[in-house]
Amino acid sequence: MPKLDLTITYDGYKEIGVDTIEDYNAEQQIGVSEIQGLTNFGQKVSGSTAYVRPTFTRLNYNLTLKAFVTKILTNQSTKTAYGVEFVKDRITYQATARKEVIISAGVINTPQLLMLSGIGPSNELAKHNIPVVANLPVGRMFRGNVFFSLFFSVNITAPFDTLEGAVNKFLKGQGVLTSFHNGVTVSFHNTKNNRSSIPNLSLIYYNSTTIAERIPSLTNYTPEVQKFVDKLNFSRLVFTQISLLHPQSIGNITLKSNNPSDFPNINLGIFDKDADIEILYEGIQKVKEIRNTKTIKMLNHSLIKYDFCDEYEYDSKDYWYCALKHLAKPGFQWAGSTKMGPIDDPYAVVDYKLRVHGIKKLRIVDLSAMPVTLSGNYNPSAFMIGEKAADMIKKEYGCVRKDCLS
Repeated sequence: MPKLDLTITYDGYKEIGVDTIEDYNAEQQIGVSEIQGLTNFGQKVSGSTAYVRPTFTRLNYNLTLKAFVTKILTNQSTKTAYGVEFVKDRITYQATARKEVIISAGVINTPQLLMLSGIGPSNELAKHNIPVVANLPVGRMFRGNVFFSLFFSVNITAPFDTLEGAVNKFLKGQGVLTSFHNGVTVSFHNTKNNRSSIPNLSLIYYNSTTIAERIPSLTNYTPEVQKFVDKLNFSRLVFTQISLLHPQSIGNITLKSNNPSDFPNINLGIFDKDADIEILYEGIQKVKEIRNTKTIKMLNHSLIKYDFCDEYEYDSKDYWYCALKHLAKPGFQWAGSTKMGPIDDPYAVVDYKLRVHGIKKLRIVDLSAMPVTLSGNYNPSAFMIGEKAADMIKKEYGCVRKDCLS
């Protein structure tokens, strides 16, 4: 079987009129490109390696590990945040701030922490007997990507490196451990009803049978679907991930209880809007179109049939809608649960400087404040929000030197 490499993939796309682009982070995104990842000399770059670890030697930096923040401390009469309460080794502590409190707990935990602290929708707080500090639409504009995968059987079993061999290659900046989980290409598309220049659909092709084995561990299938998945031979599968980039459906995050240890209720609202499932259906048709090109047919892949949708005619629209409703999953890239916007925006929680409306000295610095969904990966935008917030904060507190703001 020919290897699904860049040349073969590009040629397949070319047959259906899709251009190859050098860099999808540049002006033009519509097209196909080699997939990118946050790596440096074969090693993953993360917030920890790029920002946290380099600061360990600073005298003005103190990191407390295995500590769980349970509440933002506020002065009720002045509506001012002055610290946080946290638990470490089963002991409750308070940490107070001289200037302001900055929350960066992420798209899920930031709204949970705010609501536990009395900052959120008053009706939601009342359900859990939490006194209202500020009535704000926390958790109300939660949105993110939706994924759906098409699996294809292949005629060979992929060769596996031994652990020792894989590690030796990794130390040289080579091999599977240095790659972006074996994704070959990513393509961005506009569906027929999208008149924007911003793509609303992406396709990622994976030529590795090993990554397919990870799919069940990332999901929470119904017993019916799990039974089907358990029968698959992942050592003989490759797959294409279809991503809905800008869903119209809006979800929410609410409290399960007033106990900080209880996970919040997470509702992404998948397919609340009919347009969203239709876009993913168009993505399926695009994948089939690419797989039916003369070039890609050489790979001799066979599309896996979903037996839990047997009540519908195979390959009909009803069949694919059935598959989408069973297998579509959140894409782990979310935003908006403490949305940025002006104070007269009924869904806004923070202003353009990331300050919480109605609460002094409290700022949210993470993706929960991002008011829109993105076509690309959200991780670099999280770093950007942190960088921008750092500059705004330093300037606000009197640091105007160029070296201070860099």
